[in-house]
Amino acid sequence: RFKDLYLSGGVYLGGTGASNLLDDYEEGTWTPTWTPASGSGQTISAASGWYTKTGNRVFVDIYLATNGLGTASGDLSLGGLPFTQTTNSGQHASLSCGQAANAGLVAGQACAARVNQSATTITPLVWSATTGTTTMTVSQWGTSGTWRFTGSYQV
Repeated sequence: RFKDLYLSGGVYLGGTGASNLLDDYEEGTWTPTWTPASGSGQTISAASGWYTKTGNRVFVDIYLATNGLGTASGDLSLGGLPFTQTTNSGQHASLSCGQAANAGLVAGQACAARVNQSATTITPLVWSATTGTTTMTVSQWGTSGTWRFTGSYQV
């Protein structure tokens, strides 16, 4: 029996091939940022992020809330992810919107998010049967919008 085990390399699970090597695992927190296309003066009342990195996959949970938008307007971007998304062609990781409160969405709209390639940023999205998928705007976020996103992406 072992109490703790420290390895200088990785550990092979289920075989000895390169795809069986677990070479990284970590857990931590990070602070998400909220950036409008223009304007300023917004008040962020809560910004928390948690992650677990296993190999080349990062699992994230995000809680972000505003309490006043100042002169902010236009499309939104969230930032501060702990690791840069891969540049693999076609790799656009999606995040689910687990909860939204005080949002400026209307009936028939749903939210999601996309992790941007080669970046540490997220594009919040709004889907509608009429317009398809568009980038979420400040007004759709809501003056005192509270949002939770979760998902994973590749590094």
